[in-house]
Amino acid sequence: MAALGTLYEFAEGVPVDLAEALRLYRLAAEAGDSNGMTSLAYLYQLGKGVAQDSAEARRWYGQAADKGNTRAMYNLALMHIRGEGGERNFETAVAHLNAAIEKGHVGARRELAFLYDEGRGVKRDPEAAARHLLAAFKAGHRDARIDLLTRPEAWSAATRRHIQKQLAAAGLYDGRITGLFDPATKRAIESFGKSA
Repeated sequence: MAALGTLYEFAEGVPVDLAEALRLYRLAAEAGDSNGMTSLAYLYQLGKGVAQDSAEARRWYGQAADKGNTRAMYNLALMHIRGEGGERNFETAVAHLNAAIEKGHVGARRELAFLYDEGRGVKRDPEAAARHLLAAFKAGHRDARIDLLTRPEAWSAATRRHIQKQLAAAGLYDGRITGLFDPATKRAIESFGKSA
């Protein structure tokens, strides 16, 4: 039911029919399917084919996350960070991001890196921020690549210095640890992404 709902939502082999997608997602969700719950939550979050309802989105994401759905864990964490559908709760966001990371969600690493960089929901830890951001980059996360190669100033100087230290520890960077991403740092980052 959830898979068929996706076909109707994104017009894959059938015309777009958001009402049918919503119906199928709801049936799947009510039958206990975590993918149906997550897709239903997503429609409520965006107001896509249904009135936007962040609280309802958070509720369905929560049920799907409890069933181990990685995408729901990640999206629910973002809702807690932004205060969508309820109060902000950075500690809960951290717990959901860590659970998603354990299941291999690369984007969760980047979001957790931000929380460590800024000290929200966790003690500020630029070393952990650097480690998570580099791991997301190495796994091919597009936004982590943009962060590291074109907008490193989005990260604190302390996190940037730890990125350089971690690149140096990997034998990829032998420049000064300044937190400034010069061409040598960017070459080291590129090499890190290609290393085994």
